[in-house]
Amino acid sequence: MPQLQPTGPFPIDGARMPTWIIRFDERGQCTSPATARALLDHLRAAPYSDILLFSHGWNTDFSGAVALYRDFLAAFETVRAAHPVAGFNPIFVGITWPSAWFAEDPGPKLESVAVAAADVEGKVLAEVAAPLGDPDRQRLYELANAGVLSREQALDLVTLLLPAIGGTEDEVDTATEVDAEALLAASKRLGALGGGSAPNFDPATGLPDAEVMGGDGGFDPRDIIRMLSLYQMKDRSGAVGARGVSILLRQLLGASAAKVRLLGHSFGCKVMLSAVCVGAPLSRPVTSMLLMQPALSHLAMALSVPGRNGPGGYRSALSEVSGQIFTTYSAKDMPLHDVFHLALRRRQDLGEAEIAAAGEPPSRYAAMGGYGPRGAGERLLSPIPAAGHAYPDLKGIKLVALDGSADRINGHGDIATGYTAWALHRLISDGNMTQDLNTIRAEISALELPAETELEAGVAAELPAVPDYKPGVPQVITVGSQIAEFSENVPADLRSTIANCILLAQLAADRWVATHPDADELNWYNCYVAVLKKCGWLIERNETSLKSVSGDGFKVHQEIISVLTAALGGAAAASIILGVLSGLKKMDENQPFFTIFDRASQRAEATLFQISYVDGGAGKQPRLNFAAYRVEASATATQILFFRLTGTNAKLRSSYADLSIDESILRAVRDQIFAKVGDRITGSITSIEI
Repeated sequence: MPQLQPTGPFPIDGARMPTWIIRFDERGQCTSPATARALLDHLRAAPYSDILLFSHGWNTDFSGAVALYRDFLAAFETVRAAHPVAGFNPIFVGITWPSAWFAEDPGPKLESVAVAAADVEGKVLAEVAAPLGDPDRQRLYELANAGVLSREQALDLVTLLLPAIGGTEDEVDTATEVDAEALLAASKRLGALGGGSAPNFDPATGLPDAEVMGGDGGFDPRDIIRMLSLYQMKDRSGAVGARGVSILLRQLLGASAAKVRLLGHSFGCKVMLSAVCVGAPLSRPVTSMLLMQPALSHLAMALSVPGRNGPGGYRSALSEVSGQIFTTYSAKDMPLHDVFHLALRRRQDLGEAEIAAAGEPPSRYAAMGGYGPRGAGERLLSPIPAAGHAYPDLKGIKLVALDGSADRINGHGDIATGYTAWALHRLISDGNMTQDLNTIRAEISALELPAETELEAGVAAELPAVPDYKPGVPQVITVGSQIAEFSENVPADLRSTIANCILLAQLAADRWVATHPDADELNWYNCYVAVLKKCGWLIERNETSLKSVSGDGFKVHQEIISVLTAALGGAAAASIILGVLSGLKKMDENQPFFTIFDRASQRAEATLFQISYVDGGAGKQPRLNFAAYRVEASATATQILFFRLTGTNAKLRSSYADLSIDESILRAVRDQIFAKVGDRITGSITSIEI
């Protein structure tokens, strides 16, 4: 039995945004309703900017789905780190549904299947055999267990299989029977995948040439059963989308004002399109869709489909999405480019017109993920742009098809890459509001700071000059109660401005707390982050936790390192500070920087301090990752790290956040920020030699 997951978020390794998983069964029934309710409650209370709702595709079990989401988010976070999006504070919701119907299909390894492959095969055959009479059931087992079938035997097996799929219902059309010749041709082609070039097609019938249909070398019954699973999963994906995910989607739209962005892979695209197009009207439009290698008709969104007396089944999606729909396709997706159009020949799977011109889909049954959409006012863009490369002007174009054939999408599952991540980034960043520089300047001018005390003036006279900011090398400084590390990528002139921003936020938070007697350290932290936002920094993540730690200072030390590692994310490997802390290196409290840090971090019975890592330059916007700590302890204080910590019991409140800022804004307000804190820099900011 699969391991039960607790209600609440489902952490995905490496993800830097909150991640949740919602499960559905083959009929579209949500099998994790408590988690779904918790998600909706969480969204009502949390101010996210975007909800990323993602469905996996065919032949993916739970562990495979989580792996897909992990790999895609890793690619997206890499792109996002290099190209921060203003105001982007997302949450990820992954959908899982039972799409691994046949255990030995090509695709992700079914690591969570707890039975042997032969047992799974037996279960599949038993399901197919259930409606058959005894003689037909016996014949089915004989054919399915044969090593090689003749053409006559293969057709016999197809005839026995058809009742299991011939009457299935598509969510956007009526059902009709499957073409037996089509299923046989597709199974033959499936067995030959990777063994040569695609066959020639008869433009009138959409079928391959006779020699491909001829069955030279015989037919593998398992390939025929694999084709059956293709039909089953196509119908199942529609059911999951229409009966289950459609309800969740409407609940998400009602629970939060966040932009809802839909993502799908393979039959997961059908899940998402069915969720949008089937069911009650949406309370507000979905913001965007990214359909990666969609396993559905290339005319699914067409205005008119000959033979169907109307538009493609998912035409209405174009009006339910306020932004754009991106879809990928590739000639190197062999299942969709070479097989899909052979197999899915039911009328409800069409949405097809006869297309035989050179360079166009070879038959009216071609897949969108193999050839791109047609007949929907689309624009085909070749090749799909690489990360960091500009997209052309797509204003006014709702449906954009991105061609990955040129070694950019090299297989059906090759979608967790910088190319697709950059496509999502383009959808998110397009139309993002530009920050108002005049508003930022007005906010900075309005900030109130505490008066400089005599102690501050006296200490400042004894301290060394402000840091000598050096380009091209890592650098660590103290800014009041914050230890800030700059990567070698941050230009020297920006280092001083960022340090001044940090100091300004600390001073403004000090002033606010001083005028609010009931304020605590968490209020100080929230004010500190709010001031950075007023200065033009954009909050991408902001989380807080409280933990009690029993034992000596070493245990608190380790917990601090754990939080800092999570806060820095991918930057942790390069952090000098984290390396020092992990090695438990003690600092000399007689150094000048310690005087500043010790004085600024001590607050009543607690120690309050922050550690940050700043990256940027080399084409990246400045980015600030930081962790803030409040350590409240009882017993005799002892020095550890850069501060004094008690040795018995402690409460550790930790908060961490990711912020970014447009470099042009930072440079535009540089002089104004310096004017606010210039007389406080000496005595508050100095270098650390580590």
